[in-house]
Amino acid sequence: MAQPSDRRVALDRPAVDVGLRDLFRHALERRFGHLAAIDQPAPHLRQRDVHQPAAARCDRAPWETYQLFAESVKTNLRYVRNSVANAFLDTVLASCSERKVTLQQGSILWRARLGCDSKQVTSKDGDPHVCWDEDRPYSRSRMKPVSNWQNEGRANPRGIPYLYLANTRDTALAEVRPWIGSKISVAQFEIHRDLSVIDCSKHHSKQNTLALIGDKTRTREDGIWMAIDQAFATPVSSDDNGGDYIPTQIIAEMFKREGFAGIVYKSLLFEDGFNIALFNLDDASVVNCALYKAASISFDLDLMENGGDLTHASSNLGHGAGVKLPFKYLGIELTGDNAAPNAVMTLFTYESIGQDPPTEPPDPDNLLSSSQPKPMYYWAVASRKAAPDGVAQIIDATQSPVEGELGMGYEFNSDDSAGTRSDALYTFEGWLNNVITRTTLQALGVWDHRQMHLVDLRMMVGGRDLLYKLEHGYHGRALNANGPNTHYRDICVVDVVGPDFACDPTDPERKIEGTPLEKGFVYDREIWDKLVQGSRQKAQGHRESGVPGFDGERDHR
Repeated sequence: MAQPSDRRVALDRPAVDVGLRDLFRHALERRFGHLAAIDQPAPHLRQRDVHQPAAARCDRAPWETYQLFAESVKTNLRYVRNSVANAFLDTVLASCSERKVTLQQGSILWRARLGCDSKQVTSKDGDPHVCWDEDRPYSRSRMKPVSNWQNEGRANPRGIPYLYLANTRDTALAEVRPWIGSKISVAQFEIHRDLSVIDCSKHHSKQNTLALIGDKTRTREDGIWMAIDQAFATPVSSDDNGGDYIPTQIIAEMFKREGFAGIVYKSLLFEDGFNIALFNLDDASVVNCALYKAASISFDLDLMENGGDLTHASSNLGHGAGVKLPFKYLGIELTGDNAAPNAVMTLFTYESIGQDPPTEPPDPDNLLSSSQPKPMYYWAVASRKAAPDGVAQIIDATQSPVEGELGMGYEFNSDDSAGTRSDALYTFEGWLNNVITRTTLQALGVWDHRQMHLVDLRMMVGGRDLLYKLEHGYHGRALNANGPNTHYRDICVVDVVGPDFACDPTDPERKIEGTPLEKGFVYDREIWDKLVQGSRQKAQGHRESGVPGFDGERDHR
């Protein structure tokens, strides 16, 4: 048993048995021996040595020094720091002399806050009953944090507020990340005295610190300070983990302890923008305030989308490909440098009559696979379609005027999970879009009558057939056409009465989700008559009479 010791702890605290203390320390070392001892330096990070140049200490430190420090204070020891944290802070402090800058008295900086105040305003004639609320920027006092501000930030811990400013108005606006329509109060601040601050942004680069390894133009000191600057500059949000603030708060507090007035760091939200955190709220005061409303928000995505020269980020990189790839559909490249010269017309052809349009009436029982796009005008026209539970047919029992010709809408001979589908409403919806697209191309002057001759022919057949069936009524079949498990419905644009069925175009029982009349039939019928069918007939007449411009060349009317 160890002998009692005469040694006492100051202030008359109880005697401590040195032997017992040594035993307790030994037990702790065995239990926590894997952790670095507080009073022993890490082998790769030495304690501050005033006789050793700062650059030498930085160049002896590993490239990932900041990451090691951040991990240490976030997950190991925070308020009583270990040798990893202390050595890092000593190294940073010793190498900061080249980053001292002065913010001169009278300099103007900016601060933005989301939101605004409002004030009730009465009419000029003084009528108290005529009043309204008028938006105003926040008052000068509200543009500065209060002394017991509880929110923490990248530089300040909770309860110790700092004044966050920006070098330009646009940087301040970008830092609050407004949404379109949001109101932002913006104030100008004037510096009261010359302020000595640390500029973390010197040699700033957007590349990762580890990318500097092997770059002979950069030192490890550059890498350490770049990591610090990036840590301060990384945008924060209310969803961020508060523990992520700890490393930068410790660094800022060290500079504050050393007598510096604040820090400068790069803005990652605005090109060429800088942020300034002042430790003393009274070092700057509000000059004026103004109210802004975010009308638009833009971001420079060109390099990400389109690629380009990346050597400015690292000499090891060359030309990068963007993530915005050329848009292709049905094998046609529609955008990009290699876009097909007639891509729009080719695509419209595929959508209208198919990639391999039939030259003979296709077998109506041989439907296209589900992986193939269904062309608008495909089948030979038929006035009826038999199904296991009935027949889809023209209501007044007449026959289409273009019976047997190629160009009937695909949805008159299709299928769905209820089996056979032959429906005038589905066909009308496809025709509606097809006609408007064709008319738009024609109005833009890109419709080529010669190239689109076959599309014109099939469109005329399909359009005439559909319009006839709508005007004579069509008793069609589709899944749940009139509600659950009712697969037949009557579609028309005028009153029709036939031997077995009748159709009211207004759908008085409201069984149909949008009749042709409700979906713009009258409008589209006029477009068809005047601009599509009329243009087709006029072009045909010009060809037959030998009018120049209709001999296969593009129509430039």
